[in-house]
Amino acid sequence: MKQTILKVIPFFLTLAVCACEAGGGTGETSGFNSVTDAVLKERDTPTAAVTAVTDETSSTDETHLPAENIWGFAGAVNMSITLNTQEYYENGDIVEIPYFEYTGEKNEVIDSINRLFNQGLQMRYEEFDERRSSYETMEIKTYPFTDEQYSQVVVSSVIYNFNPDYTWAGELQSVNYDKLNNKWIQFSDLGIDENNIIDEVSRLYMQENKNDVIDGVKVTGFLLRPQNGSIAEFTEILLEITVNGGNDVSFYSYCSGTDEFFLFEPSKAVPFSHNDMDRMDPPLLYDTIDEGEGYMPITDGIIYTGSVYKINHGNNMSPYEAASGLYYRLFHEDYIYSGENRVFIQCVDLVEIDGLKCYSFSVSGYFGNDSDITYAVSWNYDNQSVYEVSGGVSRIIGSILDLGSAKAYWE
Repeated sequence: MKQTILKVIPFFLTLAVCACEAGGGTGETSGFNSVTDAVLKERDTPTAAVTAVTDETSSTDETHLPAENIWGFAGAVNMSITLNTQEYYENGDIVEIPYFEYTGEKNEVIDSINRLFNQGLQMRYEEFDERRSSYETMEIKTYPFTDEQYSQVVVSSVIYNFNPDYTWAGELQSVNYDKLNNKWIQFSDLGIDENNIIDEVSRLYMQENKNDVIDGVKVTGFLLRPQNGSIAEFTEILLEITVNGGNDVSFYSYCSGTDEFFLFEPSKAVPFSHNDMDRMDPPLLYDTIDEGEGYMPITDGIIYTGSVYKINHGNNMSPYEAASGLYYRLFHEDYIYSGENRVFIQCVDLVEIDGLKCYSFSVSGYFGNDSDITYAVSWNYDNQSVYEVSGGVSRIIGSILDLGSAKAYWE
């Protein structure tokens, strides 16, 4: 079932997924940042019109000004970053496909960009959806950046497979448009020696991964980063690194000016800083996440902050459903939300207790404590046992079924 709302998206947060098994990607990728990749096909009417919006308290000298605020900038093309498709599915699929909206006379450059979005992303998802197995999900996530001169998007497109082992394959790409010069910028336009970048990135990678053998390093995109609201910028380069005979693929970000080099985790909810990205209306996935807290409210003040691991629960309870049931089983009668006494519940593991597979939850905030106590909930709809776990010893508390189905609480 498709959802067009933004709040309840089961099992969408995972952390540090960068190897073929338990930490990396696998499979070939193809380029995205290229004018010649734009197949000639006109774009359909957007399923969701999404534009950047201004925080009323924001200063106009911010480096990530929403697009409509720069329309009066001398010589700039009147355009804004929107979305052609914005859909979230209960099976875990995330589809955020960008579109560059503009006014005025026909703009062949922007039209080419939009054809690429349609062919390279929209059709990719439709083809996946037609052939998918029950063990696969796909996430296409968009990160927009707007300033006085540039409209840029970074898009991660990843397929996750859960059978027999957890693996993923995908792409990390960018589109970079210069509004002042009506130009779709390619990496070759930047005057950066790609070979030097590859050599430097290889050196930095091997410092941290001494036992790996690098098979290839490829530039897949970039971001032009304005400084202090001006046109002067540094370049953040996005890369794909393949190691160990092509079995492990990871994405990285590198800034040559600062020598910053860090892992780009496509499964992570917010790989960029909130402060750098546009605020969209309705919000994109990253903007539904309250940085440092979480993003899926169970009820007022009770927030499910996601799962440390991406869990394929099949026909069993999702981590979110189990967390909801845990709240109503343990805390419901003793909790009155005052505006400050929030509770945060996170799924930290999948464990086995009494022969039952259970989600392990940490609880912090108002009901948190300094001990090592965690809680576990059986993911079986017919059981739903709740355990208190301390020092490796579990103690059954009861069952969510004592209060009725957990499913009823979140529907």
